[in-house]
Amino acid sequence: MKNKKDLQKCNSSAAVKKFRLGFILFLMAVIALLFIFYEKMHIFLIVAFIALFVVFELKVGNMG
Repeated sequence: MKNKKDLQKCNSSAAVKKFRLGFILFLMAVIALLFIFYEKMHIFLIVAFIALFVVFELKVGNMG
């Protein structure tokens, strides 16, 4: 019984991590599109993209 709960918790945790990574990648794609269309916001979008990239790298490095 306890092993089954641990397995469900592990699967749930993995699903949450995958969702977070997917959401970060989605936000990076949105920022990339905004970068193309909004010339006045290039500096802000570059900073936002770099910040999301750092968060993505931290999440990927923490998955192991």
